[in-house]
Amino acid sequence: MASIRLLHLGKLGPEALHRAYAGLAEAQGEPDMPILLLAQSDAHLSLGAAQGPGAELDRRACEQLDIPVLRRPLGGGVVWVDPGQLNYFFIFPAAAGKMKK
Repeated sequence: MASIRLLHLGKLGPEALHRAYAGLAEAQGEPDMPILLLAQSDAHLSLGAAQGPGAELDRRACEQLDIPVLRRPLGGGVVWVDPGQLNYFFIFPAAAGKMKK
């Protein structure tokens, strides 16, 4: 039976939220068990790794409304992260995607 490690980090700032899952994924070794990471965060807009804020957002409106904007290390589109949301990340070791012979 497979196991998974559950980590609940509580409430994090926007940068800490994205550093948490990225850092855990980078540090995970081949024999490590998968992780289910749970956390909440302060409100912010999260851009995908390849997105440019000037092309995706009205930067002046974000500044006037005091909305933090950051770029996460993963792809995808713009995401509004609400403080009422519970964010979850499944982190698997690279070996989990390899086919067994």
